[in-house]
Amino acid sequence: MLSPWIRQNRVEFLALSPHTANYLLNQSLNKWQIIQKEGRIPLVRYFIPIFPVQILPDSSQKKNFLIGVQGDYAQGRRDYKMVFNRFENLLKSSNSSVVTAKPIAKVTKHNIYLHIVGQGTPPKVPQAIKNNVVFDRELNYVDYYTILSRCFVLLPAFSTSHYLDRIASSTIPASLIAGVPLVATKQIIDTYAYLEEDMVWLQGSNETDFDVIERVLKLSNEHRQAKIEKVKAYQLSIIENNTKLARVWTIEALEMIGVNISLF
Repeated sequence: MLSPWIRQNRVEFLALSPHTANYLLNQSLNKWQIIQKEGRIPLVRYFIPIFPVQILPDSSQKKNFLIGVQGDYAQGRRDYKMVFNRFENLLKSSNSSVVTAKPIAKVTKHNIYLHIVGQGTPPKVPQAIKNNVVFDRELNYVDYYTILSRCFVLLPAFSTSHYLDRIASSTIPASLIAGVPLVATKQIIDTYAYLEEDMVWLQGSNETDFDVIERVLKLSNEHRQAKIEKVKAYQLSIIENNTKLARVWTIEALEMIGVNISLF
């Protein structure tokens, strides 16, 4: 169906991550007959889905520590069982071992919460952590990212390795839109190549994501805030570049169909 358009160079594919662009080109499109027999390869590009959002001011006076997980509530998307088990262990340890750097603020079960922002049927939460798990469901765009922005860390919690070779996770751009650092392995950074190490909480090869959270909790508030500011600065640079790309690609498309862009 697309073959006539491909022959006229009028088909382009826009992926949402470098790795999905590569997968589409090398594992999917190369099986099409027009590519195999005629060698006509459509253009495949990627666009980082980062857009501006007006974060609402936080009127709360409470100094809580919020951990974020976002996306569809289906177990096939996020490994909620793993997250709940590790969060329960964190709550147990918080009674004695998790103390932030000066000024000292002890993390207890009364001031640390897991916010699960998304849609669908919420997964079952173990009784031991029910009071510390909050489901933020079916929110509008502004409220969604406002909740995420109040977290000090965002977890990918992937339930499948497909997010590392063929599917683009919404959690990665969500961290940049909300301005909240992601817990990321080196593999995640390599896969989502627009990420940089200094804007994530890097997970070591011998660490779990919650090991990283405990480590981050022991840092000073100034240290955590500095990381957040790096994420926000990078977010603005991506939005600026996206605006330029959108203009360039629109002009290219108009010229392709014979529109005189000098009239605009």
